[in-house]
Amino acid sequence: VTGVQTCALPIYLRPNRTICTLYAEAMALPSIDSPVTCDFSNTEPGPGSTDQGNVSYVVPSFHGGFAIPCSPGAYNHTAGFTACAGTDEAHDLAVVTSKGMAIAGWKVLSEDAVAEKIWADFEEDRRQVEVELY
Repeated sequence: VTGVQTCALPIYLRPNRTICTLYAEAMALPSIDSPVTCDFSNTEPGPGSTDQGNVSYVVPSFHGGFAIPCSPGAYNHTAGFTACAGTDEAHDLAVVTSKGMAIAGWKVLSEDAVAEKIWADFEEDRRQVEVELY
């Protein structure tokens, strides 16, 4: 399964740059070959909603997502989307995405320097957000 994804997230999320970069690097590996672009300059909200935004203000977070092919009008929580989600292609895309997340997660858990960088990025982002909010 190949194809380029661009991460468009709801604006209230605070994705951790290091985690996102780890995920993008994992998705680009030859064994996965499903490149992802993490565009931190895009501040336009993407489609969808999530409770992950709340979490991202408390701990370093990453909100991975992927698209499955559906006909026009087959949005989340509709019968059309449910039908698309049950296809072999959707399953394969979920597995590929899960592999990228697992590889990124393993690096976080197994490399202290990576975990430290994630927390440093989180704290820096927190300082910037507090300045913007106040």
